[in-house]
Amino acid sequence: EINSVTLIGCGTAYNSCLTAKYWFEELTTLDVSIDVASEFRYRKNRFKKDTLYIFVSQSGETADTYAALDLCNKKKMKTACIVNVIESSIARDSDFVLPIHAGQEIGVASTKAFIGQMLVLYILALKISDTRNEISKSLYTDNINQLKKLPELIKKTLNCESKIQVIAKDFINSNGVIFLGRGTSYPIALE
Repeated sequence: EINSVTLIGCGTAYNSCLTAKYWFEELTTLDVSIDVASEFRYRKNRFKKDTLYIFVSQSGETADTYAALDLCNKKKMKTACIVNVIESSIARDSDFVLPIHAGQEIGVASTKAFIGQMLVLYILALKISDTRNEISKSLYTDNINQLKKLPELIKKTLNCESKIQVIAKDFINSNGVIFLGRGTSYPIALE
C-alpha cells in the first residue's frame, strides 16, 4: 500500500537513515526521503496516504522525533519506528515497532544503536523489496546469508584490537582528523 518512505531521526539515528536511503533506493522502487526530526514539524509537509513514515530513535524518547511522529499521527499517516527501548513513547504511538535490541548505551558514542539501526533498516529494505517482488529470491537469500556472517566478522575485527593500538600510535600527535566517505560510507563518516 505504500509508494514512498520517509525516514526521520536526529543525530546518530539521522545518520543511520542517510545510510538506509541508499539501500531503499538500491533494493526497491519506492521514493525515499529523509528528514531531520527537529525540522520536520516546522516545514510545510505534503502528507501522502501512500507514504510510510519511519521514525528512528535509540531511546524512543527523542523529543523532536516524538513531535514529528505526533504530527504524522494527527494527520493519520502510516507510521513505524525503529527503537532500542520498546516500552518508549515513540514505540507506543507508532503503528509498527521494529526493535533493535542492542542493550543499554553506556557512553555518548552510540555505536551499538547505530549498527542496530542500520541492520534493522537494511533488513526492512530487503523485506519490502522481497514482498513487492523487486528482488530475486536468490539475491534476497544471499543477502540474508551474508548478514548471518556479521557476528563472526565483528568478532574477528575486535580480535584485532592490539594491531589497531599499534597503528593508532602513528596518529597520537595529530591535530585533527578528516573522515571521508562516498555512498553508504558518507553517513558512516559523518557518524
